[in-house]
Amino acid sequence: MKRLVACGLAIVSANLLMVSAVSADTLFSPLTNIQNMNNRADASGVQRMGRGRLNVEAMQKMFDQSSSRKSGVNQVPLHMLDGSQSTLHLRGQRLEGSGGIQVMSGLVDGQGHNLATLTNNNGVLMGRIWKDGKLFTINGDTGGGYQLSEVKRSGIPRSKKALGPDDAPRQDNAHRANRQEGEAPQPDEPIDLLVFISERAAEELGGRDEAMQHVNLLVAEANMIFRRSGAVDGQMFRLVKARINPLDEDNDPVVNIKDWMTFKPFVADRNEVGADLVAFISYPEDPKYCGTAFRGPEDYDPDGYPELGYSLAMFNCSRSGLDFVRGLGKNLGAGYERIIEGERGHAYALVNCSNSDLI
Repeated sequence: MKRLVACGLAIVSANLLMVSAVSADTLFSPLTNIQNMNNRADASGVQRMGRGRLNVEAMQKMFDQSSSRKSGVNQVPLHMLDGSQSTLHLRGQRLEGSGGIQVMSGLVDGQGHNLATLTNNNGVLMGRIWKDGKLFTINGDTGGGYQLSEVKRSGIPRSKKALGPDDAPRQDNAHRANRQEGEAPQPDEPIDLLVFISERAAEELGGRDEAMQHVNLLVAEANMIFRRSGAVDGQMFRLVKARINPLDEDNDPVVNIKDWMTFKPFVADRNEVGADLVAFISYPEDPKYCGTAFRGPEDYDPDGYPELGYSLAMFNCSRSGLDFVRGLGKNLGAGYERIIEGERGHAYALVNCSNSDLI
């Protein structure tokens, strides 16, 4: 298992370099039947939505062509819920361990603080679009329909404390001296990531295939954020495995992460794939707060890694915000942005200009 090194994270707003441009066929028809969901209880956080027609054949062609290393930027018009039109500037993203799921990512309207990530799984589209501090999800089906939704941020409180070696189970600290380590990663070599998503979250998403696509989408978005931060030039995270977590879930993420990081089948999975980091996506009935993670070795004991490379994000929070990538950032030594932590420690990362977007 590779030893992790601390990685500072400083998000910047710089435009993508467009080497070439590829005209995309019209993928998305104008939205119809736009509904305001504010007066209804919606467990997914959707507060406004609209539906339209999706050109599945053109979409598949675009994703297939983007797989080439020489592919350019696809400029894809998208009708928004307020009647305006945006342009997604997308290019293929190589995502190792994706299980055949194709990924494209880039800017919205050419603006560095507006980001889009789309995935395609055999003609089924799933994406996340950040525009002016708002999150939109897009979901398409093989029948030629798609839904664009504005997602309200989860009201679950966020934890203001990262975990350290003293928070780890004693048995985990006890065997540090006997751990086996592999070679240190080379510069720009991806960090191997293992993700467990809860059984209940998978059911909420529609099943195992949808859950695996959702995990790939979150990892692809994390790669784009880290790449644009300047922390890495290529792929930051390599998804080596994603699994459904069938275990019971506590409302307190600290209880879960301490139990699961020593659960022998999960430890065996990590050892099998050699994962540097392990991320859990949990979905209990009444979550206490949005997640937790062990702070990286720069702030704490460097000998605590790789055993302490764990993070946990609540499903509602990761679906409606950036809590998944926030946990990965903590694992690498990054803290909250200075508006929260002041001048203490390594506090980095502002994505979009909103306090709720802080990593």
